[in-house]
Amino acid sequence: MIESFYNIEAERSVLGAILLEPDEVLEKIELNHLDFFEEKNRYIVKAIQALMAANHPVDLVTLTTWLAENKLIENIGGVSYLSDLSGLVPTTKNVEFYQGIIKKNAKKRKIQKTLQRMQDKLYEVEDEDEIDNLVSSGINVLTDAGTSKETGFTHIKDVMMDVLDNAEIERGEVVGIPTGFSELDRMLSGWKPGELIIVGARPSMGKTQFALNLTTKAARYGALVPFYSLEMVNRSLGQRILASEAQVNSRNIKIGTTALTAENWSRLFHEAGLLGDSDILLNDKSGVTVHTIRKDLTKLRKQNPDRKILCFIDYLQLIQGDPKHKGNRTQEISEISRSLKTIALDLNLTIVSLSQLSRGVEQRQNKRPVMSDIRESGSIEQDADVIAFLYRDDYYDKESENKNIVECIIAKQRDGATGTVQLVFIKEYGRFVNIERRLEN
Repeated sequence: MIESFYNIEAERSVLGAILLEPDEVLEKIELNHLDFFEEKNRYIVKAIQALMAANHPVDLVTLTTWLAENKLIENIGGVSYLSDLSGLVPTTKNVEFYQGIIKKNAKKRKIQKTLQRMQDKLYEVEDEDEIDNLVSSGINVLTDAGTSKETGFTHIKDVMMDVLDNAEIERGEVVGIPTGFSELDRMLSGWKPGELIIVGARPSMGKTQFALNLTTKAARYGALVPFYSLEMVNRSLGQRILASEAQVNSRNIKIGTTALTAENWSRLFHEAGLLGDSDILLNDKSGVTVHTIRKDLTKLRKQNPDRKILCFIDYLQLIQGDPKHKGNRTQEISEISRSLKTIALDLNLTIVSLSQLSRGVEQRQNKRPVMSDIRESGSIEQDADVIAFLYRDDYYDKESENKNIVECIIAKQRDGATGTVQLVFIKEYGRFVNIERRLEN
């Protein structure tokens, strides 16, 4: 049985040692939540990894807070389980020995699962050659094959092992950075590294505010989030972000003291403090080129080699292109979109770029955008992994029954389904929320 290959005491002892002396222990061991068998221990390790990625301290308070904010505290049996772990070990000197036990059992479980898959397959094959092929493929998967790093190639044996290991992971619906919106996560599975996402909308649909909402949510999940604003200054971005997070009317923040109550100030200071602890990097410099973006993101990747990075660009058509195109805007934008996709792949990060849509939308009876509405589309449809559009029916029809409802239309997804997700837009705060929370706000 696969369940025989685990040692719960070793897992809990490692976690207890981390809570006892986090800085010392985390320097000694290589932490991977996939090595842990007990599900609640996996959640705790995920929390530790998220806190480390965000450069936050790891202790009983920060772990409890992170698990509570991500609605996982009940999954681990409550705060009492963490408290019990912290008093489990009197010393950290044996932590590396305990980790060795954990990794050995994790390796055994992987091998046994692979053997079990082979055994199940035996019932389906009858021809002798098929049996030989099954044995051969099983041996290949179980054998550690080398990687030719000099040429940049990876042997298929390594890839197959990675695919099978990946398939064994119970990760739920989100495999990338969560969007923060439940239905959108179900459709997109989060923001995945190497992908270029295009979000298009006509003016007044709320695309910049949508991007800012996504920015703060990603940062709360521990991501590093650079945001290029090519038409707004940082202070305006900051006002919008703070209004949304504190749920204070953005107009009142702009007016100043006379328009703000004591409760408003309390919310503003509280949320400003939380935002100050997140890694959101705002860039309002004009004249940004693809070269500038690559240079900036390369530096961030070198400084944060293992960090999840989600870059936002507002918006695609304002990026300066190469003068060689001499006014051929379609070629210019096509080269920009191809370059952004290459940057995402090369640096193993996600790029979300907003995009203008053509005025042709306004001439149709059905004003929901389609891919051909992207201005100077060129190769954008081909380069993007995901193309989404924002649409508000009440903007065009004042009598619409869908008041304050924004449709996020997933028109293209290279590795997934297309469809529409509805979100509620609270205009006075510039805040998007899941539709099931509409009555709460």
